[in-house]
Amino acid sequence: MPHKLYDTARAASETAFGLLRGRVVGAIGVSAGKRPIFLGSRPRLLGSGDIRVGDYLLVSGATQRVTLCAEAGAVLEIGDCCFINQGVTLSARERITIGHNVMFGDGATLLDTDFHQVDASAPIKTRPIVIGDNVWISRDVLVGPGVTIGAGSVVAAASVVTRDVPAGVLVAGSPARVIRELDVPAGWVRQDVTRNKPLLSSLKRSR
Repeated sequence: MPHKLYDTARAASETAFGLLRGRVVGAIGVSAGKRPIFLGSRPRLLGSGDIRVGDYLLVSGATQRVTLCAEAGAVLEIGDCCFINQGVTLSARERITIGHNVMFGDGATLLDTDFHQVDASAPIKTRPIVIGDNVWISRDVLVGPGVTIGAGSVVAAASVVTRDVPAGVLVAGSPARVIRELDVPAGWVRQDVTRNKPLLSSLKRSR
């Protein structure tokens, strides 16, 4: 069964939750740039913090909903031309900053907090996450508090990222480690939503 594309004027107003005009959705402050695109189920928005989205966000909820969460006082910021696949969870207690042209595979999770104490002497760790431009975070990856992933890097499927990742490398494993350097020419992106997606043509025809 084909995914439903919410690309008509009426559907856009419903599925974008007011993103196009920066309207407050429930208790959540949501703002976004041009033409967010939603395939399948709509994203679940949680928390009372700020969710900021750039231009041409593409979200696929084919079989599982995407969850975007910003707790009170927190910021979840997503750059231009990003792709978020089904089952992804992005949860900010302090701040998560995601660059442009970033891709998330099915079930990937970003958590900037541990949520609970490991033992009585260990405080709950909450530190910002930063994802650089043109990063690919593959299926079922977990990125923990305080991690920065450099531009152009790739995180292999099912990896657990607990420390910073340099720019332009492939990392894999639990905990993730550098496997090799990547060829990432200046200006090259893995997926350019604004140029590669026929969905944008559909959006233009619907206006």
